Amino acid sequence: VWELYAGRERELHFGGGLVRQVRVDTNGDIYWSGLETPIGNNPLPDGFLYRMRHGTSNVETLLTFSQDLVGRDWWGAFDVRQGEVFVATRSLPTRIYRLVNSIPELVVTLPTELASFRIIDGNQFLVSNGKDRLLRFRDIASPQTSELVVQAPGRFVDFT
Repeated sequence: VWELYAGRERELHFGGGLVRQVRVDTNGDIYWSGLETPIGNNPLPDGFLYRMRHGTSNVETLLTFSQDLVGRDWWGAFDVRQGEVFVATRSLPTRIYRLVNSIPELVVTLPTELASFRIIDGNQFLVSNGKDRLLRFRDIASPQTSELVVQAPGRFVDFT
């Protein structure tokens, strides 16, 4: 995990698997997902989330969770809001879960593929389909309704 700032690079952490996504919580803690790519017909390995505490630079394995509990379809997509961790599956339909003591609790099922997402304003989600679209789901009680925020001319996977 690297920090890029003012034209400079600084290594924050090395090791613990292939980093898929990085997030920063409202308190400045840095989180990242770790997941190795399966080789051949091997199953997708269990998921790990790591945290570097703001101010101390101490890195810890925040939690692990079983791929069996999310349909063996988690490829590293997650978000963190005020210490609460959410993960999402990739394939259609996408399922977003809240992790409570490493146990996924289903929050919403969305009618789209998902590469990355952000929780905004508590009840809303921004979702990248990993191809060319950024969608807003304004109310998780109505997951069939979304609006197009960005139609990109090319592929993008993550956003801030």
